[in-house]
Amino acid sequence: MHNILSIKRISNFMHYYGMLILVSVIALFATWYWMVNALQTLQMHSASAWMEIEQKVAASIYDNGSDEIALLWNASNYTEEVTLHRADGTTVQVTVAARSFTSVVI
Repeated sequence: MHNILSIKRISNFMHYYGMLILVSVIALFATWYWMVNALQTLQMHSASAWMEIEQKVAASIYDNGSDEIALLWNASNYTEEVTLHRADGTTVQVTVAARSFTSVVI
């Protein structure tokens, strides 16, 4: 009788954690699918504009054919100001809120 209870406990344990892992994997793929499709709408990565090096903010710039879009991620706990440089030599100052992901047309 003791062995049957142990097998049942193991079975319940495996079922619960198996479902938890399955749901986690599905969520991971859904997030990945969303991100790939979101980035695809931005079109081509652009090297004609760039951001000055900033310790706490990351940037990636895309050209969708009509606009250049800077995606900025501020991982710090503080608002940060960054400088973006355009191909024509002009600059744009952008304030990025703490712990935020911001999209800016430059």
